[in-house]
Amino acid sequence: MINRAFLLLMALYVSDGRCGVSVVGTRFMIDDKMQHLNIKLVNDNESDYLIKSTLDDKDFIISPPLFLLKKNSSDMITVIPKENKGQGKDKTINFTVTSIPKSTANDSINSVAMAVRSHFKIIYRHKTLEKASLDKIIIIRENNKCQLFNPSDFSFTVSVHNKNKTSDSRVINITPGEKVSLDGAGLAPSCGGWIKFYNEFNDVIYTAKSPEVQ
Repeated sequence: MINRAFLLLMALYVSDGRCGVSVVGTRFMIDDKMQHLNIKLVNDNESDYLIKSTLDDKDFIISPPLFLLKKNSSDMITVIPKENKGQGKDKTINFTVTSIPKSTANDSINSVAMAVRSHFKIIYRHKTLEKASLDKIIIIRENNKCQLFNPSDFSFTVSVHNKNKTSDSRVINITPGEKVSLDGAGLAPSCGGWIKFYNEFNDVIYTAKSPEVQ
């Protein structure tokens, strides 16, 4: 007797388009004045999908954590702060969406249900961002390597370039007090470079030049 078998393949950082379910947005922002954040999911496939979503921060809840997204439809996931935290700095929350397609196999046929896990960042903004905080982000040289240093109380999404018009550098998420290695950014040993800041829609909102390190 052949039993129906289901193999769940959890793939990290796989494009949502492969599984028929897409999340509208690449990163998200919620501030201390917002009571909730809505995140839209779209299923443009001819199959229903079971959607499971999780957060790695217990100060926030997600609703619904598990639901069926019907074929050719859309729905919302809502992120809700448990209370006003009154924190002194930003935090970055890891948001994970797992999409599992509905199986159409019968009992006499083995089948594979491909589950795709996608990862996103949610930034909790503890207060209004000011230009002075953007200007605090600098490139330093430490242990003979160039590093991006964030001494501010804010989280940022940035890219670093050796020239202002360069557009092929990787995007970096940097949290308060964090240092990130800039290996591969093509910077000179002096570590001078341009820092571009992005909002949650991937628009460049500010560009700053970090001075060379003497």
